Amino acid sequence: GIQKSPSEVMRRCCGKHDFFYVEATTCLTSTESESCVTVFVPFNMSSLISTEDRLQFYHWMLAKTLKYLLHKLRKKGVIVSGLIANLLSNDENETEKEIQISLKEIVKLFEASYKGKSEINISALPDIEDVKEAIQVICDENSLDRIVFFFDEAAHVFRPEQQRQFFNLFKDLRSPYITCNAAIYPGVTHFGDSFEPIHDCTYKRLERNISDPDYLQYFKDIVFKQSDEKLRSDMDRQRELFNTLTLSSGGNPRMLLRTLQNLPKLNTSNINSEIKSFYRNQIWGEHTELGEKYKGHRGVIDWGRDFLERSVIPNLDKPEPKRFC
Repeated sequence: GIQKSPSEVMRRCCGKHDFFYVEATTCLTSTESESCVTVFVPFNMSSLISTEDRLQFYHWMLAKTLKYLLHKLRKKGVIVSGLIANLLSNDENETEKEIQISLKEIVKLFEASYKGKSEINISALPDIEDVKEAIQVICDENSLDRIVFFFDEAAHVFRPEQQRQFFNLFKDLRSPYITCNAAIYPGVTHFGDSFEPIHDCTYKRLERNISDPDYLQYFKDIVFKQSDEKLRSDMDRQRELFNTLTLSSGGNPRMLLRTLQNLPKLNTSNINSEIKSFYRNQIWGEHTELGEKYKGHRGVIDWGRDFLERSVIPNLDKPEPKRFC
């Protein structure tokens, strides 16, 4: 049977997070003729920041971005000269290692600020123009085309003011030698006054529609990269059953992997049972509870559930189902 332990069978997947990494891999593949350094910057500690600094979030992000940049450059053996070191720091640190330690300390202080109001000395942080100049020199001296940043957190999880500062940094880093990437949810993202989505970025859809011609293969590739040989063999042997689970997930990798993990064996009986148990009971129950969590949207949530229960689902059993759109 299929092992139940996520650590043994597949890594945890969290929807947009997986899409983001797939997109990063695609980006690297499509630009393999170029010489670029890719830097993933996690912002998952944003809720811990609480200082008197009005631009605390901006300064924390800048420090963290530079910290991860220097770490990646050291890992790849990219040379950072004394000139670059001076541009990346306003203090007297002269080496890449000293600057990285200084940035790490600033990040730690920001992320510990929730314990009590505190003032953090950010004088060591460089001016954003110096950062861009330093990155240009890094690229020129090491025959690199550009530095590609992937900010590994969906922007909508930040508070509105944090989102505005995030997109200010996103825009401030604009340079022929820098590419920034971030995941957003259209309609719930606060870009701020200075960031114009039409002019300051290029949208690329990460989600997959079940009608896309490559939908089934796309999700098979995701699961294959996170599964053991036993699961891969079962999927190849029972491809139609796997496709049924994939279509049922509606394009959500987390749901697909969860249903696969719950199966004792990949067969028709277990698939039918899992779909009924997971989607009819767990997911439907979670959807119903949303009305309690978000009371301001309860009318819309309840309407959606009632529409599916009273109109869509009964209509599916009819010989010629009625079209609703």
